[in-house]
Amino acid sequence: MQHPPLSLCSLFIVAAMASLLFAQSPAPAYQPLPRSDRNSQLAHEQLIEKARRGKIAVYFVGDSITRRWGATDYPDFLANWKQNFFGWNAANFGWGGDTIQNILWRLENGELDNLNPKIIVILAGTNDVGRELGDDAKVADITRGIKALVDLCRKKAPHAMIVLTAIFPRNDSMAVIPTINRINDNIARFADGKTIRFLNINDKLADKEGTLFEGVTVDKLHPTLKGYQIWADALKRIFTEMLGPPATTDQAPPPTGDPSAVRKRDSSLSSSRAQTQPTLKETFKNSFLVGASLNRRHIFEEDARITALIVSQFNTVTPENILKWGLVHPAPDKYDFEAADRYVAFGEQHHMFIVGHPLVWHKQTPAWVFQDEKGNPAARDTLLKRLREHIMTVVARYKGRIKGWDVVNEALNQDGTMRQSPWMKIIGEDYLARAFELAHEADPNAQLYYNDYDLELPAKRKGAVALIKKLKASGVPIAAIGLQNHDLMDWPSIADEDATITAFAGLGIRVNITELDVDVLPRTTKPGADFAVDVAPTPNLNRYTGGLPDAVQQSLAKRYAQLFGVYLKHRDAIDRVTFWCVTDGDSWLNNWPIKGRTNHPLLFDRAGQPKPAFDAVIKTANAFESATAP
Repeated sequence: MQHPPLSLCSLFIVAAMASLLFAQSPAPAYQPLPRSDRNSQLAHEQLIEKARRGKIAVYFVGDSITRRWGATDYPDFLANWKQNFFGWNAANFGWGGDTIQNILWRLENGELDNLNPKIIVILAGTNDVGRELGDDAKVADITRGIKALVDLCRKKAPHAMIVLTAIFPRNDSMAVIPTINRINDNIARFADGKTIRFLNINDKLADKEGTLFEGVTVDKLHPTLKGYQIWADALKRIFTEMLGPPATTDQAPPPTGDPSAVRKRDSSLSSSRAQTQPTLKETFKNSFLVGASLNRRHIFEEDARITALIVSQFNTVTPENILKWGLVHPAPDKYDFEAADRYVAFGEQHHMFIVGHPLVWHKQTPAWVFQDEKGNPAARDTLLKRLREHIMTVVARYKGRIKGWDVVNEALNQDGTMRQSPWMKIIGEDYLARAFELAHEADPNAQLYYNDYDLELPAKRKGAVALIKKLKASGVPIAAIGLQNHDLMDWPSIADEDATITAFAGLGIRVNITELDVDVLPRTTKPGADFAVDVAPTPNLNRYTGGLPDAVQQSLAKRYAQLFGVYLKHRDAIDRVTFWCVTDGDSWLNNWPIKGRTNHPLLFDRAGQPKPAFDAVIKTANAFESATAP
């Protein structure tokens, strides 16, 4: 195939692969969006500076798959990069967790200006795909986003050959493989064989069902050296065709790494710094455990700074997602314990009280669980059999190691009546008792909990009290109730929180605060809404993209101080208080109930630094101890 003459620096590789659980597209995929966390801002500045140094003939752009391949903090991958691409003046412009929107913003804001590479390799889209099967609208949106990325690269580097790579077949959720395949079919049509090439090597990475081959991935989201070499072999053929054989010298800018400079090699320094501030676990050691939910990045210790923060501040952990049915048991004959094993080992290594979450829920449970082979609702006996097999397998695997389980999650409607979930419709109300009995059979020493949100609503609290009484009267081994406490700045009232804890403590069970955060952004729904809202994150609904103003920081600090004042009042009834996520940047509230917002609901900011709310919580505890000292 003949190609038109190319200018000295016009080959541009656009990297179209992403990784991690940073999840679903917060806005239309073609809309440029900046990252608000400080480390990403520093990375952008670093990459702009990198673009001004050296000569770049081959330009890789994308997310963490791209970044790791040529980063100083991944020395083995960097060595592979140099071995394969030295002499072609190749430079890496990837950043971890970026969606298509984030990559578009980076390119529109200087990272590709005036470079005129010869080749652009695009690895993007996996983070937009997320972890759930996408509908037609999602497929079309991501396709349009990748087209916008190709068009922007063409605009910035009009003489470059664009190599558009297929979306990587992420295996952390096999449900998304059909979505990935549909998008890849769509974007393959962008190739014209002259200025745009489509490169799909997924058949060399995975089987026809999308299952990655042994040895090509480290975590089901990122390639191993073997996986990267498969990419390199395919790319080198294109580079040789377009640029000729590699030269004996290379003029590309020096590689860069994580600008925070606190990855694993700096963990001891991070730990010592973390120890210079008060810790939650030490402050509340005479009252209750204090913990956080962990996501995959935390579990696999991808950021040493955050690992040090978790270890120094918390003495109990809960998995945010990895033990939910859809992830740990995605198919009838398939379990995936890789992340769960790592989670439990992490908790044990750091002597933490380990919680399992959840065994039975109406969400994030695969459809097959509730269906027969024809797709009709399963029979009661069939569903009970599946429930038993799941609980006995999962709980027994961690017997004696996971100390407490959220057995049933969110079984009540907001008015206190039983939620008409598939569990309820097929089995009946006794599904709760059966779940607790099975969990107790699998691990007789584990604490077993019922967990729910908005129990401060009087009607829902009344229904939950009746439910707990009924379970206890039937001999169900329930040890505690979990109050999620996904709170707002003005709801629930402190009086309602106090009354709720009092009501459940009076039933003779323990109380846990299980998913604590405080949403600082306005809602379009009233407290207690159980659904996301499909509206654009307008400036009024997304007020604090540049950081939390001091006045709001102080209001949040006051709110947390009041909440912990109530928890301390009831410390004889409360066993643990767990925050839902570690830092503001991790929080689910950045994408719920409205996607694409910048929320600030926790005690630690996006850089892992304590906020005024942290100080307020510590001061509240110290004042309480002083007031109650003998």
